[in-house]
Amino acid sequence: MSIHEEREHWIMWMSGGAGVGKSAIAQNFAERCEAEGYLLASLFFGRSDPSRNNIDSLIVTIAYQIYTTC
Repeated sequence: MSIHEEREHWIMWMSGGAGVGKSAIAQNFAERCEAEGYLLASLFFGRSDPSRNNIDSLIVTIAYQIYTTC
């Protein structure tokens, strides 16, 4: 399925054990979306990183990225 196809839902949730490649897949997908002009913002949470494991930064980060993209 290509990025260009119509989608009913535009949220993807991945889960799996450590080291199976979730972050690599998500990063690649985000880069493809950005290259094709579909990405407004992205954010990766990380359990072990307190600066990336905080819901408080979600809205501010996404809003800032959308602002700077548009």
